[in-house]
Amino acid sequence: MERQRGHNGISKTVRYRAVRHTLSALFHEGWDEPAVTEVLKVIEARADGVTLDEYDTIYNEVTTAARRIGSGLYTAMFEACALPAAEKALLPIYQMDGYIDENGMLQLPGALADESSRGESGDDAASGAANLYRFDPGMAPDGRFLGIYAQTVVKGFPHGLSLELAKDPAKNTDSAKLSDPEELADAMRMVHQFRMYIDRQNLAWVRAHYKASPTDLARLLAYDKDLQTAGNQGLYFGEPSRYHNKLHLAEVFFRQINDKIETGDRHSEFIVDTDTGMFVSQWDVLEISADRLRVQLPADIERDAAAQRQLLNSESFNYAAGPKHILFDVLPASAQASKSLDFDLKQQLKSGADWREVERSEYTEMFKKKEQVEGVVYTDIESISGTSRRAKHKRKKEAKKAKEQMKINRKKARQAKVTNVENGVIIATIVALVAAAGLVVWQTVMDAKQNAAPAEDAADAEE
Repeated sequence: MERQRGHNGISKTVRYRAVRHTLSALFHEGWDEPAVTEVLKVIEARADGVTLDEYDTIYNEVTTAARRIGSGLYTAMFEACALPAAEKALLPIYQMDGYIDENGMLQLPGALADESSRGESGDDAASGAANLYRFDPGMAPDGRFLGIYAQTVVKGFPHGLSLELAKDPAKNTDSAKLSDPEELADAMRMVHQFRMYIDRQNLAWVRAHYKASPTDLARLLAYDKDLQTAGNQGLYFGEPSRYHNKLHLAEVFFRQINDKIETGDRHSEFIVDTDTGMFVSQWDVLEISADRLRVQLPADIERDAAAQRQLLNSESFNYAAGPKHILFDVLPASAQASKSLDFDLKQQLKSGADWREVERSEYTEMFKKKEQVEGVVYTDIESISGTSRRAKHKRKKEAKKAKEQMKINRKKARQAKVTNVENGVIIATIVALVAAAGLVVWQTVMDAKQNAAPAEDAADAEE
């Protein structure tokens, strides 16, 4: 093999031989010709005039970037890809080996693997796409790929995401391959739950890029400052947070605790506990099995109210804003089993009797501007203001009182039920007695009539 050609670099023939295997693998991994062409264009642009050793480095960098979801190259490939939008929306999920498990949860091994387990070169493409595709660690919550991906979902499923819509594939997807209702239902469930893995990437990015900040809220404020310094749109602090302040049945709403902060495009969101300044996230509850790269729920989740609260109030990447937000983000997370695309436990918690949403009439949004949350940045989880401590103490007292009242109400309900049963028995007995008495009276009258008949015949005979 020709090693190099001095200042002229290696020949195109050598470059082609080196890249041919990877281009073939990319087709196998779901890409079409326009997407693969983007990879070839980048390699050709960077490889002109380089030595073979230099080319090897470039080749490895480019082919790795092509398999980092959210990287500049992956985003260019995704944009160029001419597949139907619904199939494009499923592409990164399949590339990370996604599937729905027995609990209705999307498992996405590629999104859970750490850097040490990632393939560093396109040379190991034959081992399978599941060992290659990962989120790009550099993809920020306002990253360009996320906006493009959200638009793809809206285009691919024009009427939204829900189990009800999956019953009619011809109207609710642009992909002929998703013509079976069950296949479409699984596809919609995967696309819906893909959001939680985007959330995980966003949280990790914020914490990794602002390690010096003492709390998650402080990190978000630093992120907002950097965005504006760079001339970009800052974070949005005015979104209502009522849905992320769900309460246990025994609790009384006192004030807003969790606040929602979004990126300027309204796609990525963060839920922050304003008492602690830390994120409220299901990823603080979900467990990851390192040996199988699976998401698992804690064994004692059914008895752990704090963990359930995290699941229910967690952040959620949004596919759409305005009226379409209902169709693509709210309804798929519905408590109704006929619509919900959440994993089984989350849907059951939402539809159960133990948790409730705060009513509009009792809710007041306290944090509508950045200036209102800047004052609750604490140096650590213990340094909560006296006012907040008093507020928490009052909430506990109110919750205890509500719990006691709930017990009284349940006791009264049981007593009322017993009383109603007893009354029913009494009424039934009276009815039975009245019926029996009526039977006796009727029988007496009939006997009297029978006894009177011979006397009348005797009188007639005498006449």
